[in-house]
Order: sequence, then C-alpha cells, then structure tokens
Amino acid sequence: MFVYLDVMKKLKESGYNRKRLREENLLAQSTIDNIHHGNPVSMDSLDTICNLLDAPIEEIIKHVKEDQPDEEYHATDESKSERTAE
Repeated sequence: MFVYLDVMKKLKESGYNRKRLREENLLAQSTIDNIHHGNPVSMDSLDTICNLLDAPIEEIIKHVKEDQPDEEYHATDESKSERTAE
C-alpha cells in the first residue's frame, strides 16, 4: 500500500492551507478530505501536489508492505490516518 508523508502539513508550511486550496481550485474538497482520511486520490491530484510543493513523488507518498506496523511509516501529528494513496 502507499502512505502519505505529511502531505497536508507540507502544503500548509508552503502556504497552501485548506481554504486556499479550495478557493483557488487547486484541489477539490473531496481530495483534501481523502488525503486527510488516508483514502486514495488520483494521479492528477498527486501531480498537482508535487507541483505545488516542487517536490518529487517520493516526498509525497511511500510504499509500505500491508503487514508493516504503523510506527514504521511517517504519519502526521494531525492525523495518523493520512495513509493510503492510489
């Protein structure tokens, strides 16, 4: 499975809070919610996030084995459920 690597925190630190992402139509509310809850998002959304952060995909998501314990991946303080990506 794939896990998010502090995506919302990194976006916020780069000046892209939830309100700005929505108001400027950078990411749909459903995409923001999916990231926050660890649900899959589209490759287009991941591409947008990489472009906004000027970061490679490996700084956005990470592949982990299904049976790997939670402590072994980098979850956010905001939500430990910020995990799965498409």
